[in-house]
Amino acid sequence: MLKCDYDGNCKIDQNNRHACSYCRLVKCFKSGMQTEMLRSSQSKRKSTTDSVQTTPDLSRLNELEKVRYR
Repeated sequence: MLKCDYDGNCKIDQNNRHACSYCRLVKCFKSGMQTEMLRSSQSKRKSTTDSVQTTPDLSRLNELEKVRYR
C-alpha cells in the first residue's frame, strides 16, 4: 500500500515526481485522473504463457479515492 513519509506534503513536479508515489497519485486524482486509468503491477509484466492483462485491485485505493473528492 502506498504511504507518504512526510504526511502527504511532498512537492510533486517534473524534477521529483518519482520521489513519492503516494503524493504523485493524489496529485493525479486532484487533476482529474480516473481510477480506471490505473494499471496494476501485474499488468505491466507479460507472462510467457498468458498475455491477458489483469485489472488493478481498486479495493486498496479507498483512501486515495476520498482525497480525490476533497
